Amino acid sequence: MIDMKKAFIVLEDGHVFEGYSFGAEIKSVGELVFNTSAVGYVETLTDPSYYGQIVMQTFPMVGNYGVTEEDFLGQSALRGYVVREYCTTPSNFRSQ
Repeated sequence: MIDMKKAFIVLEDGHVFEGYSFGAEIKSVGELVFNTSAVGYVETLTDPSYYGQIVMQTFPMVGNYGVTEEDFLGQSALRGYVVREYCTTPSNFRSQ
């Protein structure tokens, strides 16, 4: 199980949203944008057009088919990635 710590998103207008973090433990500042795709989260994570932004994924679950290196578009340049739910046990035979 991934160790999760409390995390917050603080918007410029003062609204605060509480959740939990996984992955890198960093403080980050960036423009919050959203992505509505149901698939392609690996491509979103590595898409250079999201450079410096915090991407909020609107599809409710991320990670169900894992990560495959050949799907990468490059290095991730995101400041953060926000999901509602992520899967810790991917079900794709290609998942690395």
